[in-house]
Amino acid sequence: MVTGDGVMFSCDICGPFGVTGSAIPSFIQVCSELATRPLSPRQRAALSHAIRSKHDAGAGAPLLYADRVADFIKQDQLPSLARQAANVIRMIGDAVRDTGNSLPHLPDHFSRR
Repeated sequence: MVTGDGVMFSCDICGPFGVTGSAIPSFIQVCSELATRPLSPRQRAALSHAIRSKHDAGAGAPLLYADRVADFIKQDQLPSLARQAANVIRMIGDAVRDTGNSLPHLPDHFSRR
């Protein structure tokens, strides 16, 4: 969706996020580079986590600015295993609280290793 100063995206894994108008050229360049050199699974997970964390912190849809686009892509830092376990428990608790039903299975984007 195009907004006044950028584009909003809705990702099933990352959640909603936006790219400001000034960041679109950087975003396009990064996406072009990804077409020839895709993100590793770890980089993809780190990027998704960075976006999702900002959204889950209650800040709404995070906006990516020109100077942050490359940083988000290069960020290769995931939370500790303890934090990841707490996040899964929180996600399950939120789903049960919101629907009143048990969670029949984890979402497809969860790793099955």
